[in-house]
Order: sequence, then C-alpha cells, then structure tokens
Amino acid sequence: MPNDTQNPPGISIIVTCRNETANLRRCLERYADCWAKAHAEVIVIYAGERAELASVMQQFEITAWIAMARGTLSSDLRRIGFERSSRDIVVFLDDDDQDRQEWSASLFRNWSGWTDTGGRVINAPRCGAESDDQQRYPYLSVVLPVHNGGPRLLLALQSLALTNLPRSAWELVVVDDASSDESAIVAAQYADRILRLRHGPYGPGYARNRGFELTLGECVAFVNADVMVETDTLRNAVTVLTTHPDVGAVFGSCDASAMTPGFLSDYRSLVQRYYHRSTADDAFTFSSACGVIRSSVFESAGGYDEWHFARRQLEDFELAQRIRSLGERIILDTGIRAARLRKWTLRRMIATEIFGLSVPRMRLKAPQRRQDLGWLDRALTRKTANIVLSWLAAILAAVAWPKHNTPASLGALACVIIVAVNNAAELAFFARERGIGFAVLSLPLDVLYYLIAGIGVVFGWIARQALGEPTPGAVTEAFVEMGTKRWPPVPVKRLGRSSFVAPTATAESSGLADIPLLPHNQAASNENGIQKPFGDRRDVRA
Repeated sequence: MPNDTQNPPGISIIVTCRNETANLRRCLERYADCWAKAHAEVIVIYAGERAELASVMQQFEITAWIAMARGTLSSDLRRIGFERSSRDIVVFLDDDDQDRQEWSASLFRNWSGWTDTGGRVINAPRCGAESDDQQRYPYLSVVLPVHNGGPRLLLALQSLALTNLPRSAWELVVVDDASSDESAIVAAQYADRILRLRHGPYGPGYARNRGFELTLGECVAFVNADVMVETDTLRNAVTVLTTHPDVGAVFGSCDASAMTPGFLSDYRSLVQRYYHRSTADDAFTFSSACGVIRSSVFESAGGYDEWHFARRQLEDFELAQRIRSLGERIILDTGIRAARLRKWTLRRMIATEIFGLSVPRMRLKAPQRRQDLGWLDRALTRKTANIVLSWLAAILAAVAWPKHNTPASLGALACVIIVAVNNAAELAFFARERGIGFAVLSLPLDVLYYLIAGIGVVFGWIARQALGEPTPGAVTEAFVEMGTKRWPPVPVKRLGRSSFVAPTATAESSGLADIPLLPHNQAASNENGIQKPFGDRRDVRA
C-alpha cells in the first residue's frame, strides 16, 4: 500500500479575503494558534495588492500567501486555493464569516483527539482548555458524495446555493470519492469542507459515513451529486424535524428533471412517486438522494453498511430497517422535493434492478427485518407473483410465436391481464398523472421490469451459492483481522457504539428562530433520543 495511507489525515485551510486586511488580521489572531494545534496547512488568498499584505505576513507564519487581482470572485479565490492545497481535508473560510470560523475552530480543537479515537469529530476530546459550552453549531449538515460528477454536479451545487434556508443554519461537506475529473475543483466553489478519498472509489455509503464524521450539525442531510433540490427543500425538511420530535428521519421524492426528457425517465419517476405515496407518513425505507436524519439517530443506527454495499445498492433500505429497529419513525414528506438529473435508459434500468437490487438482496445471508412492514410484505408478494406471471407469459409467447399456437397466445395474454389487475392501483395513478395513453404504454414496461427482476433473483441465488455474502475483498478482510489502522479507514465490519453525548445546536443558536415554520401539530417527544457517536477509530480503521 502507498506509504501515505499509513498516516492520519491532514487539514488544509483556505482563507479568502476580498476586503481590507483588518478582518483577515482579526481572523488570524483569533484562530492561528488553534490551527497550529491541528498541524494545518494554511493558505491565504487575498484579492488585492501583495504589498497590502506585508504587515500581516510579518506577524503570522502561514504556509502560503497568494495575491490576486482586486475584484476576483470569492469562488475563484476558493478554487485557486484548493488547487494549491495538498491535504486530505480542505476547509474554506471567508475572513468576514465569523459563524464558519467558529464552526471550524471546533473541528481544529477536537482534531488531535479525533485522530486517535475516530468517530464523529464533534464527539472527540478537545485539545487545550477552551470551553465550547457557548459554541454555535449549524443545525443542519449537508453531505454530498461525488465520484466523477460531471456537469450534473455543478447544477446540484447551484441548487443548494439557492436554498432559502439561512446560510447560518447549515453547512456543506462534499466527499470526493477518487474522482478522475474536476469534481473536487467544482465543489471547492461552494463547499465548507471537502474530504478527498484519493485511493478509491469506495462507494457512496462509505463516502457518506466519512463525510458525516466531519459534520457538526444536529441533523444531517444526504443529497446525491445528480440531484437538484428545490429552493424550499432544506427548509421544509428542517420544519418537519423541528416540529415533530418523534420523527428520526424524513425524505422526499425525486422526480425526473425537465432536463432529462424521455418516456422511460417519466415512467421510473412515476413508479417511485407512486410507491412513496403508498407508504407516506410512516415509511419503511429511506432515500439518500434527498433525505435528512437526526445525527444522534444516524450514530445510534451505526451509519451506512459500507461492508456489504461498496456501490449504490440497498444501503438506504438496510439503514432504514436499523433506524426503525431503534423505535424511530421515518416519514415521507411531499414538501421535500428534488429532481434527478440522470436520465434513465434501458441499460441503466437493467443494471440497477439486477446488480443494484436483486443480486445484493439475495446474497445477504442475514434476513431483512420485516416487523411492522405489512404493506411491504404485500408489495413483495405481488411482485413475486408478477415475476412468475411475466415469465410464464414470455414462455407461452415464445411457444406460440413460431406455430401460431392460439391456446398459448391466449395464456400469455391472460398472464399479462393478471399483471395489469395486480398493478391496477399503480396504472390508475399513472392515468391520473399522465393520462390513459401513458398508463397503457407503461404496462409493457411493467412486464419487462418483472422479467429483469426475475433474472436478478436467479443470478443473486447463484452468486450466493457460489460466492457467499458480498464483502469488500480479501485485502480489506485481512486488514480487519489484523486490526491494522490506516487512512483512509478500511470499511467497517462491525459498527461500534458508545454512550458519548454530542453537543447539540438549538434552533435559536443555529439561526432557525428566524425561519417561519409550516403549521404542524406538535408531536410527542421521542423516548428513544439517546445520542451516540458514530463509532471510534478502532472500529473505523479496523
């Protein structure tokens, strides 16, 4: 393995200044010692003449001073600083943004303890004697994992920048999962922190867990790099969680974007919307495309299963079952809206159903939790029946085609009609949303979907018998068995638990007091609100 993977992660701090140097001087005077304790690389980018920095440069020992033309945009200053940085974790600070300076100071003060104990950085023992009792924290932390995001990433970041949730109430952590394009440079223009996983890709579940460890918020929002949120998405999610203490997680529905037209994209979007509305209020699953979880709940559940899911598969559903086992509610709120920027194709639908859902589900040896999932049991029973009927229809059609066998043709037609009857509620929903013509044309896609699902079940059963349950690989298993610590951490096999209680942000201290909340009935307080950190470094690295 590369030698640098044996070292703990390092911090690069990008300080940007577009005004007079007075604010910059105050920032450096207040936090320079704190940065030094974290052994951080500090790069100052100033939009002005270098001579104006002379007095400040003499007073402070900084890794690099960069002067740019006056009037250079803040986003360009961030980008230039990021390109000069060399560490795994990059923190962006504006000289006049005191809130983010305070948030980052908490990270730096906890840094030495975090590199030893791991888990969530806010839970680590602080270095020095400073007190964080009056520390302001963001209420919401947004974690966005990306691997080769391309043009869609810029649209996703721009949509987050346009949210009407006050910027003082939320932070953005982007995890670059070994992208080979310029995703990290694009993210540098918007993110508060960027975590670079250089030797991956490790998968979205792993990236979300690592990003969560660097968050400070009372709640954490997961947004995919190919999803555009509406301007009120974050605000509505915060409203639900602040007015319903008994809700542990909330998510919305992602519809097809107008920028990705196509019948198949509309079909998949409507299928998802139908199933989400069928399980509205108390949902049995969760969506990381656009969903928010209380940080204490996420820690208690153990985070995403990065051991079994090295790519985007069933990690959302599996996490939801562990959250529900804690007695926490998960709800779908139609006010939380987002749009997917990735266009559905037949190839993508086949790959998602076979390799993203059916095969990993069949390979998992441990049965999924099924208590209190009556609707899901009925849905799975109906799906199984439709798979059998679709394959029977395909076989009968294959028999009838060359010899024009009328009984076989009628049998195939009868099977398709039964599938339509089983999906009558779904087809009626399609008719209401897109018209009768769309509903009729979607029936062949339903049958095709069930044929693909049947192939996935067979492949999954064969893979389970031949290969066993999915694991990260022999090298990772060897690291786990030997208890080797390294950076980035190897995927966790057993998630650690602890009783440490993290600091929490109140609505007033996070700037949420200024948000006009939507009218909701006040729910009962949560009896399972035990806060536990995500784990410790022994669990994460070993």
